[in-house]
Amino acid sequence: MLLTILGSSSAANGYVLDNGREALALECGCPLHDLKRTLGFDLRRVCGVLLTHEHADHARHAAKYVQSALPLYASGGTFWYLPDEVRSSPFRHTVQYGETFKLGGFQVLPFDVRHDAAEPLGFLISHPEIGTLVFATDTRLLPYTFPGVRTWLIECNYDAALLDANARAGVISKAQRLRVISSHMSLDTCRETLEANDLTRTRRIILIHLSDRNSDAAAFRKTIARATGREVITADRGQTIEL
Repeated sequence: MLLTILGSSSAANGYVLDNGREALALECGCPLHDLKRTLGFDLRRVCGVLLTHEHADHARHAAKYVQSALPLYASGGTFWYLPDEVRSSPFRHTVQYGETFKLGGFQVLPFDVRHDAAEPLGFLISHPEIGTLVFATDTRLLPYTFPGVRTWLIECNYDAALLDANARAGVISKAQRLRVISSHMSLDTCRETLEANDLTRTRRIILIHLSDRNSDAAAFRKTIARATGREVITADRGQTIEL
């Protein structure tokens, strides 16, 4: 199974899990063409698209996705804030956190997260080829622990010291600083979250949604690797990772 990073930033987010027979897309913040190109312009094997919340960097191209007959799965609160053509689409599927569903060989369990959106979700994804994967982006914290996780796809958005320094220097406003703190995961929180989980089966931790201004990818990798003893990758656009 390959994980392809279509985008992982405040500009656009999208990820694809693909084994050549079936594919699961995460988010629709990247143009549909990027997804098509990743899949060799064959969308028939896409069994679903999981959407965490309605913010543009994650949902900007949702209408194009459903217009291409891709089944889109999100919370009712998320769908409420999407365009009419998405809300009225026969390819819209509302999910509830805590209720498991299947998409091809993928089993998906949505869970609630802490973000400034209507009804944001994270997803616990299982497949015979990859075991269990946690997908948690755009959340101040994770209120749960997850047993037996092989791969973590987890937000590590900012370093508190860098954020504070940028606010003092006027690089970002005080309001921006407060929003980041209240709705995104810091390096320290990411580390503490991983340390709170049993990582016995964890092979790889992929840090996603790093801030352009308030993060240091190399330092983040070093900090999380030292804390967990696991391979740590920071997600970059166009990257392909074998799971």
